[in-house]
Amino acid sequence: MVAVASAAPQTAAPRAVAAWLETLSPDYSADERASFQAAFDYAREHSADAAMADGEPALDRALGAATILASLKLDADSVRGALLLGLPVAGRFDAEEVTPRFGADVATLVAGVARMGGIRAVADAGNKEERALQAENLRKMLLAMVEDIRVVLIKLAERTQALRYLMTRGAEAGELRERAAREVLELFAPLANRLGVWQLKWEL
Repeated sequence: MVAVASAAPQTAAPRAVAAWLETLSPDYSADERASFQAAFDYAREHSADAAMADGEPALDRALGAATILASLKLDADSVRGALLLGLPVAGRFDAEEVTPRFGADVATLVAGVARMGGIRAVADAGNKEERALQAENLRKMLLAMVEDIRVVLIKLAERTQALRYLMTRGAEAGELRERAAREVLELFAPLANRLGVWQLKWEL
């Protein structure tokens, strides 16, 4: 039971990102790494000031999720999609602009992850069996609503990064941590298990 042994750059500074990209050379070609840099630069230009609901800068969340996916050796489109996941948060996602720059698949992945973000864990209501049934129905809905399973994998990586961030917060984040933990236990850890993504399943 080992967590995914990879860490995103400590900052989104260009030098730190360049060093991170260099570590990917065994698994991704020079052209793919250049496309990651282009995606990061685009994300920084369009979503640098945006923050996730829990307070983490959207650019940091995107870098963390992309790092996790790269450690799992997912395809380049998935990594590019993760790097751009902050665009909808910033209200700056334009599929017609993203498609010619990064490809139709990447635009579809970013849009799919944004749609998944609207699904929340069930409220604290009903008995244990009722909550378990509601959670299972939500998991089925999540899987049914995506046309590309990579959307789910990016979302799992994003949630893993969210938990890593919340673990660094102080007592003021207690309620956020509790809500995120319940959501992960009910929705995302079972999805990781169902998809066989054991590294993320154990960490989640």
